[in-house]
This record gives sequence, C-alpha cells and structure tokens, in this order.
Amino acid sequence: MSAPARYDFFSRALHWLTAPVVGIAFVLGPAHFGRLLRNGVAWMHSAGRLVHGVLFMAVAGLHAAAAVYHQWILRDGVLAAMLPSKCLR
Repeated sequence: MSAPARYDFFSRALHWLTAPVVGIAFVLGPAHFGRLLRNGVAWMHSAGRLVHGVLFMAVAGLHAAAAVYHQWILRDGVLAAMLPSKCLR
C-alpha cells in the first residue's frame, strides 16, 4: 500500500519546471541571468501582458457573473445593499 502524494500533480510539475531555471540563475549570477532574459526571451514581455489581460478579464467576468447571480437568481438585495443610502430614495 503506497502513501498518498503530499502534493498534487500540478504542484510537483511546477516545481520541476522552475527548479532548472533557479539553478541556471544561481550558476550564471544576477548580471548574466538578467541579460540572458532581456536579450534571449523577448517574447516574455508579450506573454506576460497577455496573461495579465486574460486574468484581468477573467476576474472582471467572475465579478459580473456573481452580480448577475445575486441580482436575478438569489434576489437577495446584495447590489442594493452596496449602494449609498442616498441612492435608494
């Protein structure tokens, strides 16, 4: 009988994907590794901006979906409770 894994598959995969990068950064040192990233991985800036935009839209969409759920499905008055009291008159 084997013991259950302490970490899930995603955590272990992320560890083994980042471990070589950390090792290379340690061997090259901060100056050489930074230059390698600036010169050799130009696509990283674009990829970072893309991921940032996708995550922003996902969070905004989740908030909108939660607002619609509370307003039209639950009908619990959460959106009205967020308004200042002057707006309810």
